[in-house]
Amino acid sequence: MGTDNTRATDREDSRLFRMQALLKKAGAELREAKTREERLRQMLEEAERQREQIEALNRALAAANAQTGELMATLEERNEHLRMTNQQLSRANVYAAELVALVELKEEEIARLNKALAKANAQAAELIADRDLRMEELERLNRRLAEEVLERKRAQEEAASLAEQLRRANEQLDLLATLDPLTDLYNRRGLSRLLEGELDRSARTGSPIGVLFADFDDFKAINERFGHTGGDQALREAAMRLRQSLRGSDIVARIGGDEFMAILPGAGENDIDNL
Repeated sequence: MGTDNTRATDREDSRLFRMQALLKKAGAELREAKTREERLRQMLEEAERQREQIEALNRALAAANAQTGELMATLEERNEHLRMTNQQLSRANVYAAELVALVELKEEEIARLNKALAKANAQAAELIADRDLRMEELERLNRRLAEEVLERKRAQEEAASLAEQLRRANEQLDLLATLDPLTDLYNRRGLSRLLEGELDRSARTGSPIGVLFADFDDFKAINERFGHTGGDQALREAAMRLRQSLRGSDIVARIGGDEFMAILPGAGENDIDNL
């Protein structure tokens, strides 16, 4: 019984020692986290600038749409004028037909009618010339409208491309903020987010939650013997084995240089001791 108590005390002292080591390194980790947050802030500012560019493009699109509306109104107005011109031509043609029907009248009346017909023909020629000019202007407006539509389509495609780039940048920022780049485990930030959720769930359901700490013994010696490349490989190997030794529902994170932490949802003290 005394031996069991001694072992329990030794385990508790060992845990306390590791916790104290974690606290000592927490300051350095906090400074590193602030540096990462500054980089993230700069990336967010760049994303905000891109969002402002998108808004500027949207405003330009709105202005282009307004100009297109004005052009369409002008086009409708000119079409109405052409319809009136055609009506005038129709009336002139009717008038000319009536004049032709009076050819059998007296010579004086025929001469007078010929003069009136000549005048009507001159007016018709002027109207036709005016119609041709208006048709040319209408074609020019149609070309301009087509160019405006093409430009608006290009602007919309550019805005969509910028929006996609912004979405990918935001996804990359979120990924960088929660993962350790060396081991692909969660980092301290990602672990904190998940731990908060697990604690809330444990408080609601009353289920236990286990926390496991692990670190390398004499990791400095590994670095000195094999260099930082060897040390990095050792850390990656340790991360892989730690993941393989735990359940799929467990959450594993690298919280320091050679320190790891795992959250074991639903695991009690006996379950952790069995590990």
